[in-house]
Amino acid sequence: MNIQPILQQRAEEIASGKNAATRNPIYVVYSLCDMYCSGHTEISILSNLKGRDSETGYLDREFEEPEFELTDEDMKEPMEVTRFWIDRFAAFFFTRKGAEDYMEYQRHNLTNPYIYVHSPGYANREAELIFN
Repeated sequence: MNIQPILQQRAEEIASGKNAATRNPIYVVYSLCDMYCSGHTEISILSNLKGRDSETGYLDREFEEPEFELTDEDMKEPMEVTRFWIDRFAAFFFTRKGAEDYMEYQRHNLTNPYIYVHSPGYANREAELIFN
């Protein structure tokens, strides 16, 4: 694969003012992943939850892969849990277009995907060599 078209697309995106505040931007695709902890718990985690709040519900311990339900009706072995959402790293790209294309063709594998722009960090000599 030739990297020149990718670098050209990246240069055009940066020149057009996209992510002007991020030096040497890296486009990261995240997907939300649901997690559980036992009981009714107030969750305080560092995560971009995309507007999703934690919620208390039940899992039926009778099944190998139980489904989360808000009530314990019709459950044989209910277990009270709190469901919360965390960010799951999916992939990173040098261009926003690459990230958007990935989200399109992988949408069946992603839950509420979104793009977040990161910087490779201050004085990252490897990144400087790649981007310059």
